Amino acid sequence: MNEINHPGHGIHSTTRQAQHRGEYDDFEWHTTNVTEEATFYASSSTVRPVLYLEARANISVGEQVCQYGRASNYRDCDFDVRDVSIECTLSGVYNNRLVQMTGITSTPGDSGGPWFRDYRAFGLQKGWCNSRDAWSVADLLDNALDVQVAIYE
Repeated sequence: MNEINHPGHGIHSTTRQAQHRGEYDDFEWHTTNVTEEATFYASSSTVRPVLYLEARANISVGEQVCQYGRASNYRDCDFDVRDVSIECTLSGVYNNRLVQMTGITSTPGDSGGPWFRDYRAFGLQKGWCNSRDAWSVADLLDNALDVQVAIYE
């Protein structure tokens, strides 16, 4: 990823700051030359503020969480959490502490897209593990990269 398109604000170059792939899921941190707001896309036309960060300890089996993929331009809230902490190796890269869903809603290119409910950030799309969506828990960003999810003020 080397640029981001903020509709209404144009395309901005990104600079990769850090990456973590392993014990604390799979994350990359990029910056731009503009102030980034504490928001996420809930659909192609809906940008929501991040009002809450779901603590990893509060994510539970059977909980319904939504996913929106920018590449697929598809939002789905039909699957539930199947497992709150799995290990998975994708494309030769080991990841731990991923959350696994009961099915697949994402498509290739949706990686990094949000998992959320209402205005609460849960995580970021990783990929498919054992034919089910798996995502990195946003609450682990501080462990993985020493950064935190911005909360809208």
